[in-house]
Amino acid sequence: MATALTVVAAVGYCSTLLLQERLVGLTPAEHRGQALGLHTSGMLTMQAVCAALAGSLAELTSPAAAITLLAAASVAVTLALAGPLRDPGGARPQPTWTPGRSSGSGSVFRRISRTTGAVSPRPNSK
Repeated sequence: MATALTVVAAVGYCSTLLLQERLVGLTPAEHRGQALGLHTSGMLTMQAVCAALAGSLAELTSPAAAITLLAAASVAVTLALAGPLRDPGGARPQPTWTPGRSSGSGSVFRRISRTTGAVSPRPNSK
């Protein structure tokens, strides 16, 4: 049972990567670092707030009741946000093509991955 719950929790945590991908896709390149830092700070802060809430509830009730109540609240929030956070029509952000430095003749373009930030040269269009 514990293994199954750990797998479910890990899959739930992995789903946040999709939200990060959307955040990166919607944030201008010059502000992505700040946006991801703010996102991470918010996630860590709310984890601490919920841990304090869980401890307070466990003091007032029992640990089992506190865990059950917070698990139910987590499921309720997840279900409430599932619809609004879905991609309309399954649209995915496209990679960003930005002008690079010219290396002699012509303009060089580079592709910046929205998920990893990796830079690759733009393929030749023929």
